[in-house]
Amino acid sequence: MIVYLTCSTTNQADVVQRSFMQASKRYGLPSRVRSDYGSENIDVALLMNLLRGSGRGSHITGQSVHNERIERLWRDVHKDVTSTFYEEFYKLEDRDL
Repeated sequence: MIVYLTCSTTNQADVVQRSFMQASKRYGLPSRVRSDYGSENIDVALLMNLLRGSGRGSHITGQSVHNERIERLWRDVHKDVTSTFYEEFYKLEDRDL
């Protein structure tokens, strides 16, 4: 289940954590979270380890290419949502607008 998908002008750690906390308030704090090694995930990792415990795999890191679910999600989001905007912005750019 996708619990949050947020549009933002930045992927800084505080923005990611804020989205994560909003989803956690709505659906409950997950038992475990998996993310890549990006610095934008550090606050979520810290929060999970503080709230769920650090010795139990509360936050699991790995290369994003090994997370097939999220890679498939990004493919579907691009195909069904963002590709339209992507193409339109490129058309505007080609017309120097």
